[in-house]
Amino acid sequence: MEAVKSSRRTKRLVPHKPVTIAIEEGTRRIYGVAKNISEGGLCIVTNEELKPECTFHLKLSFPHHDVLEARGRTVWH
Repeated sequence: MEAVKSSRRTKRLVPHKPVTIAIEEGTRRIYGVAKNISEGGLCIVTNEELKPECTFHLKLSFPHHDVLEARGRTVWH
């Protein structure tokens, strides 16, 4: 991953290889890719819109690594 310069509090990393994401929000399953990753959150490009303040379960699949599961919340879209 490559670090991106920014005025943000935490450094953002841009994956060199796709980090795929599966989001479970209620009965919906939404798929996407991480555009950048930081200690404070993710920028995710998805095939469907997530409503503001929506909470969900997500699975991040990093190339050649195990799947990371987490809880998330939409802050900006």
